[in-house]
Amino acid sequence: MNTKEIRTLGTDELETRVAELFDELEVPPKIQLKAAAILNPLKEKSEIHHDFYKHDLRVTLMAVAGANLLHRNPKPQLFGSYIHDNGKADIPEDLYKKHKWTTLAERQLNQSHVLSGYNRAKVEFPFSAEILLRHHTFQWYSYPSHLPSSAHLYSVESKKIIIDCSALLALIDAYDALHRVHFYKADIPFFFSDQEIEEKLFVLHADRLALVKHLYDEGVFVNADKVKPDYRSI
Repeated sequence: MNTKEIRTLGTDELETRVAELFDELEVPPKIQLKAAAILNPLKEKSEIHHDFYKHDLRVTLMAVAGANLLHRNPKPQLFGSYIHDNGKADIPEDLYKKHKWTTLAERQLNQSHVLSGYNRAKVEFPFSAEILLRHHTFQWYSYPSHLPSSAHLYSVESKKIIIDCSALLALIDAYDALHRVHFYKADIPFFFSDQEIEEKLFVLHADRLALVKHLYDEGVFVNADKVKPDYRSI
């Protein structure tokens, strides 16, 4: 299932698809319920927050597909992606109702969702919380500027998994976010075309051009604007 198809799914079907991933990876039901509890405030708080909840589910499906494509263990990617925006439940709805943030304080308030989400998740899911904590550091406006010290000591290999999962999550997160409605001069809604989204990903993630291209080439990302050549005529 590609990202175009994933974006057509409602909440119930997204939840079913994610639950199937948990089951396929043999995650015990008790652990699944604990992970869902971390996301529940985001799901229930408001309609705007519920949209972020669906974003989390879509990103989870795409990120696991990406991990499988790269022949990585999908389980850490699943957990880290699933809870990555849970901290937005702590951001006032009024901030997300605004079409444009005009002050540093507004941007910082939104950015606080990372540490908020990290603090909510770190007790039950410390490894996944480390992935969540870093996923906005892989962009040109990196945040948070200071990462709290981990309560656990991780091996070199575990640290590499955290970084790899965070970097892939950052890319998938940006791809899905670019599909949201945007605003021109703060009041005129518009959507980016598929071609514009692909171009922006190449700019925003210029250090991972090969990975962006690979995700498009393998159909994890989709650009329906591109005209595919008819090789039968060559």
